[in-house]
This record gives sequence, structure tokens and C-alpha cells, in this order.
Amino acid sequence: MSTEDDSGEDLRVVSQRIPAETEANDTVVVGAALVAGLGGVVFGVGWLAGWSLGVIGTGAGVGLLALGVALRRYVVERFPDVEAVEPRPEADRFEQPRIADVPTVPRRRLLGRLISGAAGVMGLGFLTPVVSLGPSPGP
Repeated sequence: MSTEDDSGEDLRVVSQRIPAETEANDTVVVGAALVAGLGGVVFGVGWLAGWSLGVIGTGAGVGLLALGVALRRYVVERFPDVEAVEPRPEADRFEQPRIADVPTVPRRRLLGRLISGAAGVMGLGFLTPVVSLGPSPGP
């Protein structure tokens, strides 16, 4: 383990792919986040209303799957794919840009907030079984 600063500034970029912003990807993220929120609502309301376990489980499963799809599509299309290596002892033959020189992809607040909201609704849905644990012990 090195005692030097491991900030990654000495890394050399071997290849990079900067994803293009597409409206189709944003639509998939929004749709999947909405489905995830709906799945959390179905789970929570179904649990409190005493619906069948098939409906409750389907709501939870579809919600978690949709949340995973939304998160993956958001991350893959928002962050550059960079392959970098540490400097080698011998001098490099070709000048390569430093990793700090790679432009970042701008983020969209709406998509991030929508995914966070879907995760929050899923979390609230998963908290509903706590109500069925019975009365709290103590006075």
C-alpha cells in the first residue's frame, strides 16, 4: 500500500467512451422509476389492506426490478466509461490525456430525484410490515 496521495491524478487514460444523452434513455429511467414507485405503493397498501401474498410479492418484485433497471440505466448513461492505467517505469511513447482531463457528463436533477423518490416509496412500502408486529413492549 502506497503512502502517497491516491487521488488518481497520475493515471493515464487508455480508452474512454463518453455516452451521448438520449431522450429514449431518459424515458426508460422515468418509466422504470414510476413503475418502481407504483410497486412500492402496491406492496405497502396491499400489506395494510390484507391483500393476497401473490399481489404483495408481485408488487415488491416488480418494484425492485424496475428500481434496478432505473438505477442501471441512469448510471451507465451518465458517467463516462474510462479505462486508465498507472504510469509505468519506462517513459510512455505516446502522450495520453490524464484522467483529470476527461470531460464529465452533466447530470439531470429530475432523473436523480425521480429515482430517489422511487427508492423512498419502495422503502416506505417495506416499512409497512412493522405495523403488524404488535404493540410495543413497556409502559
